[in-house]
Amino acid sequence: GRKEKGINSDEKIEAVEKYLRGQGSQKRIAREYGISKTTFQQWIANYEAMGPSGLISTSTTIDTLPN
Repeated sequence: GRKEKGINSDEKIEAVEKYLRGQGSQKRIAREYGISKTTFQQWIANYEAMGPSGLISTSTTIDTLPN
C-alpha cells in the first residue's frame, strides 16, 4: 500500500485551520492525518503565505519557479 494516504486540499485546509485554532499540536494533527510533521509545517507555511489557495493540490511543488 501507499505510505501516506491520499489527502485532498479540503483535508489539508481543515488540518491547518484546526492547528491555527489551537485544537492540537503540530505533532498530534500530523499523526491524525497520517503525515509527517515536516509536511504539516510546509502546509502551515503555504497557508500563511497564500491562504487556503496555497493548499489546493497541484502536482508540482510551489517552490519550483523558473530561473
